[in-house]
Amino acid sequence: MKLKHISLILSVSILSIGATAQSNKSLGSPENFVKNLYAAISFKPGVPIDWDNVEGMFLDEAVITLRASKEKVSVFTVGQWVQDFKDFIVGRELENIGFNESIAGIKAFEFGDMAHVLVLYEPRIPGIDSDRQGVDSIHLIRQEGRWKIVSILNELPTAERPVPDILKN
Repeated sequence: MKLKHISLILSVSILSIGATAQSNKSLGSPENFVKNLYAAISFKPGVPIDWDNVEGMFLDEAVITLRASKEKVSVFTVGQWVQDFKDFIVGRELENIGFNESIAGIKAFEFGDMAHVLVLYEPRIPGIDSDRQGVDSIHLIRQEGRWKIVSILNELPTAERPVPDILKN
């Protein structure tokens, strides 16, 4: 009887180890997770952003700090950032034009259940030429087998503060 009980425990343990390895494997890299974020906030004309999906990528307590001007930054909760992004879409009448934020360079560092991803991005509004770029510093944590965004810190390159070498192709 005890041998059957021990065999059952071992079998369940081996199966759960296999399931954990499978779920961690399907979780993807921090780099791919961040690429999915940029894809999620980019949209074609007439196709709305799935804000529930985007918000689900963040910890509830996450903080987003964006460069608003040369001298000013804006600090947002996830809900405030989503509302600010929605206001940007409506204010620029992008619903029927679209918006794309493409990744021009990316560098990820992962250690245990934390990751740091640096991104050089290029925002584009169809029909408008823009040489704009930005750098995002994104901190992630793995919780319950999924990556979540802890914080995003944004900076804009200038002639005095060029794109970091680590993000240049």
